[in-house]
Amino acid sequence: MNTKTTLSTVPEAKDVRRIADIVTKAGGDTDKAIRLARTMAKAITSPDKAMRRSLAAREAGYQDIEDVFLVRFKELAGSVSKPENFKIRLSGVKFVKKEKFDAKPRVYFWDKSSGQTGIDMFLQRWTPRQVFTPVLEEVLNPIGFTNHVVTKPGTRLVKATWSQYAGCSCPCSPGFILDMRSYEYDLHVSYTVVRS
Repeated sequence: MNTKTTLSTVPEAKDVRRIADIVTKAGGDTDKAIRLARTMAKAITSPDKAMRRSLAAREAGYQDIEDVFLVRFKELAGSVSKPENFKIRLSGVKFVKKEKFDAKPRVYFWDKSSGQTGIDMFLQRWTPRQVFTPVLEEVLNPIGFTNHVVTKPGTRLVKATWSQYAGCSCPCSPGFILDMRSYEYDLHVSYTVVRS
């Protein structure tokens, strides 16, 4: 019998408390925080709970703890785990003028793959930073920026930070926030998932 699990995208109060407990017990020691998070993650048997804890850690700004619970989610999710034989192929960039001049520009990624598979949703919603960071340079280089070391004359280094809430206060429009307020446009990047 096939069953479909609906995953929660909103951490519960208990998830927020559990992340706060880890941070308090770690006392500023990142390695200890990761060990505590791994111990907690091993006891979780629900992919939904693992994802909620990951999102709670993300909202609190603890990326290392977020990644621990994200790994546990992938272990438990099974049918929607990230395949090894895929790549992202960029198909276009649309430049949209920012609504507020002093706002930092955003880079959004939109899945244009034919059909909507569980893998596409997984890549888009649950492991976006890992999936899109490697292709960010393909977006930034043509407009004269880089997220890495500057190697070409005239290229400017820009800090790009992933945010699940780049577009609004809910996690429906994640993207990179670029630390360059003077740039006038948000970038909407179309892509397809290609099996290699």
